[in-house]
Amino acid sequence: MKKKVIVNYVGDVGASLMLEGESDMDILEYVFAMFNHGSGFEAKEFLELKTRSMSVNDTVRVGDQWYQCTSCGWNEISNDRVEELERRVVDHPSFDEHGPWFALSEVMWEDRKPQAV
Repeated sequence: MKKKVIVNYVGDVGASLMLEGESDMDILEYVFAMFNHGSGFEAKEFLELKTRSMSVNDTVRVGDQWYQCTSCGWNEISNDRVEELERRVVDHPSFDEHGPWFALSEVMWEDRKPQAV
């Protein structure tokens, strides 16, 4: 069954396409190859974006479910989390100077720091 897929470089560009796969994980692995330079499977949509390869913390929606790329696979995340990341990345102090990928990395590191009590 074909599903609508949204590739979202948080705070930056994105693409929408229709893909078929047996499971969301199959589609996500295909998307990862399609949005990486040198994979041999680069999508037309990816090449037209003229952006970096997909990496850890980028988000993809398959059907109605959002996923976040991890160092080894994907984690399900909520729509609210995607919206929160978008807002925090664009508002991050490093966004204007270093760009969205760096700001996203900083936001994710901030989330991993122990919270003061």
